[in-house]
Amino acid sequence: MDEFRAAHGREAAEAILHVIVQNMKHTLGAAGFIGRWTEKHFLIIIPNCETRDLTRAAENVKRIVHSSGIQWWGDTLSVTVSLGQAVVQQGDSTESILLRAERALEGDASREPAQGKGSNLKGLGTSAS
Repeated sequence: MDEFRAAHGREAAEAILHVIVQNMKHTLGAAGFIGRWTEKHFLIIIPNCETRDLTRAAENVKRIVHSSGIQWWGDTLSVTVSLGQAVVQQGDSTESILLRAERALEGDASREPAQGKGSNLKGLGTSAS
């Protein structure tokens, strides 16, 4: 988002993040939680799901983000998303779950091409079962 903010301004970055988060909240409903984790990361928690469910949810997140462009001074602006996900395992601590999600995020970010007039948004996803 740093590149997006530098190219289009803080207001455009806030506007696109608002649209993405609203779309995510609508899609997740009461079943999930989305929130800001760090300046550059969001955290999505989806309770009671397995690896295949989390993978499906990650695909939905990417689809939602990709379709959440905004019109800004005559341009269509969009962002892509890189995701790291981890399913809670017995004996996990918060740190171990986030470390696995961050490692997965690094792998996804290296495969995700920047597209159009956009920037890459990063998210961590975990599942508590």
